[in-house]
Parts: sequence; C-alpha cells; structure tokens
Amino acid sequence: MEIHEDLKPISDFLKQYTAYDVMPTSAKCIVIESGISVYRAYRIMGENRTSVAYVWHATNQTLIGVLTINDIMSAILSLHKYFFGQNKVQDVQTFMRSVYPQALQIHENITILHLLNYVTINSIKSGGTFLHAPPEITLFDALRLLRSHSVHRLPIIDDGGSVLCSMTYRSLCKFLVGKFRLPSKILQTPVLSLISGDRSPCVVRPESTFEEVLERMLAHHLSSIPVVNAETQEIIEVFSKYDVAALSMTPENISLDARVMDLINTRPPQVEGLSLMPETATCGDILKEIATRNIHRVVLVDEATRKQIVAVVSLRHILDFMSDTIASEKLRPIEQITLQSTISACPTDSDQSL
Repeated sequence: MEIHEDLKPISDFLKQYTAYDVMPTSAKCIVIESGISVYRAYRIMGENRTSVAYVWHATNQTLIGVLTINDIMSAILSLHKYFFGQNKVQDVQTFMRSVYPQALQIHENITILHLLNYVTINSIKSGGTFLHAPPEITLFDALRLLRSHSVHRLPIIDDGGSVLCSMTYRSLCKFLVGKFRLPSKILQTPVLSLISGDRSPCVVRPESTFEEVLERMLAHHLSSIPVVNAETQEIIEVFSKYDVAALSMTPENISLDARVMDLINTRPPQVEGLSLMPETATCGDILKEIATRNIHRVVLVDEATRKQIVAVVSLRHILDFMSDTIASEKLRPIEQITLQSTISACPTDSDQSL
C-alpha cells in the first residue's frame, strides 16, 4: 500500500471538525488602533510576548488587518535604508528639523526607534485584503486557506466582528495529533523526504549584522534563519522573528549594525532557540519534539558530526505532507473582506516624543 492511501482519512477527519473545536479555553488577542505609531505597536507586541496584533480602524469601527513582526522588520529596514543607507534619500537631521522647526538643537544620535514614532500603522497597512473566516469553518477548509494564501495564521472572527482566535499550523497540528491516531506509515516516514527542491537553507554568519539578517529573512520569507560558523559551516544558533519581537524590550540593543550573535546573547529565556535532530528523523520524531518542547521548527543535522545543517523542518512541512489529498479537492468559497484603510499623516505619539 502506498503512503498516499493513508492520507485521505486525515482529510476526512479535518472535515468533521470546525474552528470551534480548536479554540483554546482561554487566549489573549492584542488589538491596536490603526493610528498609533509603529514604535508603540512594537512595544505593545513585545510586552505581550506576541508576534501578531489585530488592527482596528476607529472611524470605520472594524478590524482591517493583521500587524506582524514581519511588518515591523520591513519598517525598520526601510527606515534604515531611507535615512542611513549608502544611497540614503534624506538626511535624518534635515528630517527632524522639518518636524521640529522651532527646536534650538536636534539630538545627534537619532535612532531607528526614534523614527518609528513618525510612522503610523495606517501608513504600512494601507488597504489590502483581510483574510479571515467564521468559527463554523471546517479545519479542512482552514488548512486549504492557509496553504493557498501562503499565510501562517487565519483569524477566526464571529458575526459581531470579535476575534475569537487565530488558526495556525501549530494549533491544527496539535489538535490532529491529540485527536487522531496517525497511521504508522506516516509516523515512520523520513521527514527529509518531505522537503522538495533545494534543501540548502539560507544562513548567516555570527558576524552578520542585524541589517543583513533582516534583509535575508524578508527576501526569502523566513521566520527564522540559522547562524553558522564561517569556516566549519557548523550550526551555532538560530535567529527568529521572536528574537526581533523580544528586542522591543531592550531598545538599546536595536542597531542595524549590531552583530547577530550579540543580539542572540541578549535573548530572554522564553524565546525559542535552537533545536537539533538527526537527518534520519521521522515525522513521528518531529511531531513529538514539537509537541513536548513547544517549538515551531527543527534543524536537521548530518549523522556523522551532528553539526552540519541538512535542512530546516517546520510544522508546515509536516501538515502539507499529511494533508496532501487536500490539494486536489475543490475549495469551498470562504468570505473575504477587503477594506481600504485611510492613509493618514504620521503624527508623533505625545508620550514617545524625542
């Protein structure tokens, strides 16, 4: 019997349950107003140890989108290039004098965090499609939406417009593993066989700057990136979007010239770090590791040295494999709401002024 014959029962199982069944008994959803500064939103996300917040439009009295750490990373990198890059567009002192024309003296050490005060959520989340689903959506359809739109989370919103939870690969995977007895053939499948194409992960060096790391993560749509020794190619650590979120609590460390290892060394204990497994690991091994350690990805290393990176495996690889039959089935239409948010000027938050 081929392995794909064991996959259809998984799709059938996912069709029997809805988002209601996956909702946690208690959860915290962060909602921020679209007119506040990116800096304030960044701090709120850091204080609440989250990499995502929902954006509320006060005038329209509705949710208009999701702000992620990727949005923060993009804003930081864009501001750096605009004011401090080799091909900078504007001098930062000139900009500050235009903001404070009556000021007798402008602070010499203007940082990226200072500049984030002059960018509102509206200016970086202006319009677009807000993909979400009702709580009645089946897990089958939810997974289809996650895969077809290449997103990591699907907000579940009730008829009153309230956010109930976010459907993620992790929540789906935990529910599936906890409620469904997976066939032994699936559990014993080598996880390396699930990764098609080039398995060589994008990496950085310990001396790579924060700017270089952000550029690579954004360019390759990565939520994490391994740090390897330049000479031996051995893995040292991983740097992830959760590290970027945690940096909001130590603003003195946010410099685009900072070395990535220096940033990792200031990492708080609750931030997910490096998790290694041999390249011979099976789907069952990975699922157990992810479930027991509350992690999102595992780095596969070679059998000989256990230090050379072979590939990086995430929950998405596992779910894509286990739900392979979903790709060939017709997707039931799901409501999508498109809202054009107002692009406003970028006022300064009074309590975050320079």
